[in-house]
Amino acid sequence: MNSLDSWTRRIRSASTTAAVLEIVGSFLGSIPPTELERLPREVRAELGRERHDVHALAFEMLREDLRHASSDDSAEVLHEVALAFAEASGRLVEIEGQAGSAPTTG
Repeated sequence: MNSLDSWTRRIRSASTTAAVLEIVGSFLGSIPPTELERLPREVRAELGRERHDVHALAFEMLREDLRHASSDDSAEVLHEVALAFAEASGRLVEIEGQAGSAPTTG
């Protein structure tokens, strides 16, 4: 898996919702299947969906991260995925907020 810092920088630099979702997809694609298999079943099920809710997944993964902290071999992978999704969720909120506060012409 590539450096988490690299992925979070890419997420922070995204200027559209589509760009954030594309980066998240690329991030997930960079994780070897053997690593993904170490994630809790509930998280894997959500990640397997064709289109997932980044905000809900970020919350769920952070919750699972706290629950599994240093309890098994999936803790490191889960922690990195949770942080990436939390970053993506925050960036989406920023982008949506900017779109909602854009000046209108009329």
